[in-house]
Amino acid sequence: MKDFKRLLLTCCIVLGTVCITWAQDEVISLYEGPAPGSETWDWEEEEHNGIVTGVSRPTLTVYRPENPNGVGMVVCPGGGFCYLAYANEGEGISKVLNSCGVTCFVLKYRLFLDSDIKRLARYFDEGRIDSISAEAVDAISAKTIPLALDDAANAIRYIRSHAAQYGVDPEKIGITGSSAGGCITMGTAMTATADDCRPNFAVACYPYFSPYISRQAPEKPLPLFIVACSDDPLVPITDSLDFFRLWTAKGQKAEMHVYQKGGHGFVCIPQGCAVDTWTDNMFHWFEDIFPENFK
Repeated sequence: MKDFKRLLLTCCIVLGTVCITWAQDEVISLYEGPAPGSETWDWEEEEHNGIVTGVSRPTLTVYRPENPNGVGMVVCPGGGFCYLAYANEGEGISKVLNSCGVTCFVLKYRLFLDSDIKRLARYFDEGRIDSISAEAVDAISAKTIPLALDDAANAIRYIRSHAAQYGVDPEKIGITGSSAGGCITMGTAMTATADDCRPNFAVACYPYFSPYISRQAPEKPLPLFIVACSDDPLVPITDSLDFFRLWTAKGQKAEMHVYQKGGHGFVCIPQGCAVDTWTDNMFHWFEDIFPENFK
C-alpha cells in the first residue's frame, strides 16, 4: 500500500508538468453572484501550466475517491497569495488523499489582482523568479486573507450542509493547505468558530504565518498535523514551529514532522530524500485520530 502511494505521488508530479486531465466530479460556486466584499472585481480567472491566477469568483472542485471512507477535506493550494499552484498543491494532493479514501474539495479562493501581482504571477509561471520578498507577500496577503478566510469558512459550511450528498461525515471535515494555502488553513482553524464552518482537523504543509491572521489556538479540540523542511528558502521553519507551540500551549493535539531536506513545495514533488515519506506519516496520523475510518 505504501509503495502504491509513493508511486501515485510520483505520477502526480509527472502529470502536474502538463495540462491536467484527471476526472473531477463537479465545480461548485460558493456564492450566488459576486462574492461579498469583492463585488467590483471584474478580472477573469486564467490557468497556465497548472497555475491559476485572477480568482474573483471562488469555487470548490470535487475529487471523489474510489473507496470513500466518510472523511472530507478542503484543499487550499499555495502561491504567495498572487496565484494558486493548482496542479501540485490542489489537484495533486487531492489524488494522494483520494488514495486513502478522503473526499477532496479544492478551493479556489479569491486572489487580489493588480499590475504588480500580474507581473509576479507571470514571472513565477515563466520560471524567472523563485521567491517573493516577505514584505511583498505581506502586502498582498493583507488584501487577500480576509476574503480567502471567508471563502474557506463558506467552503466548510457548504460541505457540511451537503455532507450526505458527498458521502461525508459532517463531523469529519478537515482543511489542508500548503504555504499561503497553509496560512489560510491555519487562519481558518483559528478563527472559524461557528459550528457550521469550523473544521474538525487541519493538515498544514510549510504554512506561512502572516501577521494578518490570528495568534490564538482554538478553544475546541482541533487536531493538527504540520509538515515542513528546515531548509525551506521561502517560508522559515519558525512559522511552523510557532503554530505548533500555539497548539501545544493550549493543550491541543498536534503532530509535527520537520525534515532536513526538501525545500519548499514538496507535497507532490519527489525529492529523492526522507521528505518523500511525509504522506506515510500523515496517513498514520489519520489512523490515530479516525481509527474507524482509516483501517
